[in-house]
Amino acid sequence: MPSELKADSVYSWDKQPRESARAYEAARLYFEMRADRSHAAVAQKLRKNKSLIERWSSKWRWIDRALAFDAHLSAQERNACETAARKDAEKWQRRQEEERERKFDRGLRIGTKVDRMLQFPLATTTRSDGETKVHPARWSLRDIALLAATSSKLIGQAIRNEGAAITSAESALCDETWVIEDYGSPTEPAGGSLP
Repeated sequence: MPSELKADSVYSWDKQPRESARAYEAARLYFEMRADRSHAAVAQKLRKNKSLIERWSSKWRWIDRALAFDAHLSAQERNACETAARKDAEKWQRRQEEERERKFDRGLRIGTKVDRMLQFPLATTTRSDGETKVHPARWSLRDIALLAATSSKLIGQAIRNEGAAITSAESALCDETWVIEDYGSPTEPAGGSLP
């Protein structure tokens, strides 16, 4: 097969020196037919005698030029596919990194909530008219343990770049807004000193 690029920088499927415009028109049609190309099809389409098409084909090396044309188009198609695949891979890599950052940040936020929850007692007491009332918190130590485990899991997955999905229960905890009311300092509940 001849080189795709001639010495004078003309592609082999381009019009060759001394090739007539009609011969090149037939050659170009032949090249563009790709898998369906045939001398008979060119002759029929151009309303020319098949023997004339065969003579032009032989004289101007249509088969070799068509192979070079096919190789060139295949390379362009392959390059386009590779470029598209590379862009798609870059997009998904970027998304993976963004999700990793979100997972890490979410884990830190949950950890911060756990730390704040640990600063408050599980219940507060108030005394009024000789009666002691116990006001339980809206969460328990089990909630703290689950949140702490979720926080550690998310941070660990982000650090190890694991794509494992968290469970629906963990997801609900991640998105839940916790309101910690001011019950007083951890050592002094609201309404007075510790009993």
